[in-house]
Amino acid sequence: MDDVSLISVITHSPHFAYYLACQRKMRTTTLISLIYSVMGTVAYLMTIFAVVRLGKKTFSTAFISIYVIAAIVNLATHVNTWIMYRLRFEPASFGFYYEWMMRPEMDLAKWPAKADFVYNTATQVYDVSSNPKTSLIPVMIAMVSYGAVMLLICSIMSVCLQTNTPNCNAFSQMVSVSSLWNIHFSRIERNMTIIVLAVFAAQAANIVIVILNSISVFTRNWTTIALLSDVLPFMSDLFSLGPAAYTLLLPGPIREYYTRLFSRRSEMITSVTML
Repeated sequence: MDDVSLISVITHSPHFAYYLACQRKMRTTTLISLIYSVMGTVAYLMTIFAVVRLGKKTFSTAFISIYVIAAIVNLATHVNTWIMYRLRFEPASFGFYYEWMMRPEMDLAKWPAKADFVYNTATQVYDVSSNPKTSLIPVMIAMVSYGAVMLLICSIMSVCLQTNTPNCNAFSQMVSVSSLWNIHFSRIERNMTIIVLAVFAAQAANIVIVILNSISVFTRNWTTIALLSDVLPFMSDLFSLGPAAYTLLLPGPIREYYTRLFSRRSEMITSVTML
C-alpha cells in the first residue's frame, strides 16, 4: 500500500472521525483547568489587594516585596503552563495559537538542534528531518552557569553559618531554618512566616519537577516522560495557584481583612433592605 492509499484509509476510518469530532470541542481537562485558573488568578488579585491596602502598618516592606514578586512569578509560571500544555492542544477553542505552534519551524525553536526541512510528497507539506543534529553545548552552558551561581550562594551561606562575625551571625539567623524555632513570633509574624515558607516550597517543587523532566528527556526515559506529561500541568498549577488560596484560608490579617470587609458589606445591604 502506497503512502497516498494509507492516508486515505486513515482519514476515512471511524477512529479518525472521532478524533476530529473531539478536536472541535474543548477538552474536559482544559475546561477544568480554565475554571480553577480563573479562581486562582482572582485569589492572587485579592491577596495582593489586601497586602497593599494593609500596607506597612501590618506587614514589613520585605514581606510585601517578597509576596508581590512571588505572586507575579507564580502567575507567569501558570501562564507558561497554559502556553505549553493547554493552548497547543486546543485547535477548536484556541485555533490561532494552535496553528502557530504547529508550524514546523516551532520545533526548531524549542530545541538546540540543527535540522533540515524535508518536503513530504505524501502529505504535501514541509516537515523537519527525522535525524536532526542536536547540540547540547548551549544547554550545558546554561546548566553549568546556573549550578555555579547556586554553588557560590550555598558556599557563602555555609561559611557564614560557621563564622562568628556580627554580620555573618545576622545573616545566619536569616538563612538558618533551625534558628526560627528559637524566635518568639507574634501571631501575625508566625502566619506570615508560614506563608513565605509555603511560597518557597512551591517554587522549590516547581524546580524539582522541571529538573526531573529535563533528566528524563536527556536519558530518553519515555515512561517517566509520559507520566510527567500527564502530571506536570496539574502539579505546576497546584504549586503556582495554591499559595494564593492558602493565604486566603490561613488565619491572619488577610483573612481578617476580607472577613471585616464582607461583614460590613452584608450589614450595609441588610440595613438598606430594611429601609
